[in-house]
Amino acid sequence: MEEKNAKARLFDTFVDMLQTMDFSRITVSELCRRAELNRASFYHNYLDVYDLGEAVMQLWEEESIRIVYSSDYTQGKRLFYLNYFTYANEHRKLFKAVLKLRQITEFDSLTNPKRIDNIDRIVNTVFHGENVDYLLAYNGGAIHGVEQLWVERDFQETPEELWRIFLAHGGNNPDTENE
Repeated sequence: MEEKNAKARLFDTFVDMLQTMDFSRITVSELCRRAELNRASFYHNYLDVYDLGEAVMQLWEEESIRIVYSSDYTQGKRLFYLNYFTYANEHRKLFKAVLKLRQITEFDSLTNPKRIDNIDRIVNTVFHGENVDYLLAYNGGAIHGVEQLWVERDFQETPEELWRIFLAHGGNNPDTENE
């Protein structure tokens, strides 16, 4: 039980540190000091800070996949985005950490082989495998840009407002999408 607690403390401390620090400045020593754990606890749970970053990305992707599979597509396939923005709003610290990690090539969703399978699962579920390469390129530009601006504006818009903005500028009307 104590080791599970240590792993959670390291994870949470890492996410907290990413709120104010660049990933490249985070060291195992500083992370352990802030988590009030020794280095042995860190190395029992993670190989290095990249492995911990990988755990953050994996959690985000698992939640994104859960959102995809739990979204009601009878209301329009883009309703997924509203559910996604709602989750991001409810988990702001984690979301900010993910956005920061995505700026690092090793964690980028569209270039890292570890990420591509998860992205493919999401795109194939939402869009049924239609034009996946184009949708990945669109996702890489549009969604990531919207996410970054939303965080820079400190989540000024509600998830529903952001969803409507996103759809309106993507050529879709959220009120008539399924017609």
